[in-house]
Amino acid sequence: MGHRAKLGALIDVDNAQAVALRAALDHIAKRGAVIRRRIYGEFSNPCLRLWLARIQSHPLQPVQGFPGAPGKNVSDTTLKGKAMAREESAPPKRL
Repeated sequence: MGHRAKLGALIDVDNAQAVALRAALDHIAKRGAVIRRRIYGEFSNPCLRLWLARIQSHPLQPVQGFPGAPGKNVSDTTLKGKAMAREESAPPKRL
């Protein structure tokens, strides 16, 4: 049995449709073991109610973003920062 890559699903939900979640997670799972599932959004926004409902049926960890400057997508910034911090703290990969 071969080694499966350990992957994370970090999803910015501010501009994504909740109905696409299952297909996205299935697509990622084909490439390895999904060990981290996080959704980033400003969940006080009524438009994200469907995403909050998805948490009940999928093992998703919501990460609340808070509105910053007008016109800035706080979820993008938060997600990128977390992903970069995770990459920097990961042990070096063998080639």
